[in-house]
Amino acid sequence: MSDGGVAKSCPCCGVDLNNVRAPFICKCCGRIKRPKPAALGDVKWLDAKELKESGLLQEINRRFLHPIGLALAVSVDDETGEYDIAGLWDYRDDPEGIVFDGFDHELAEQVGDFIDDKHRTRKELLGYVVQG
Repeated sequence: MSDGGVAKSCPCCGVDLNNVRAPFICKCCGRIKRPKPAALGDVKWLDAKELKESGLLQEINRRFLHPIGLALAVSVDDETGEYDIAGLWDYRDDPEGIVFDGFDHELAEQVGDFIDDKHRTRKELLGYVVQG
C-alpha cells in the first residue's frame, strides 16, 4: 500500500484498483473489489475500519437499522486484516428487529455528542437537520 493506504492493484490478480469505476468480483479470490477513492476524484472517504472503530457503525445499527430489522456488517479479511463492508443482514420480517448482544456505552456517548453537534450546526446553517 502507498499513497495514504490506497491499494494500487489487487494483490491476487493485479487489477489496477485506482481505475475501477464499479464493484466487481475478483476472478482469483472471489472477493468483491470496490472503487478506490483515487478513482472517484476528490470525494472524502471513511473506510470500513474507521466506521467500525469510531463507533459510527454501532450507532448506525443500534439507532437506525436494528429497529427495522437490518444490520450493516463489516468483515475483516483473516489474511490481510483489511476491513470491508460485507453487506446488510435482513431480518425485516422479525417483529422486534435486531437486538445488540452488547454494545460500547462509551462509544455510544461519543457518537451521540458528535451527532448532536452536527445537528446543531446543520440547523444553524441550513435551517433543518434532515433534508426534506
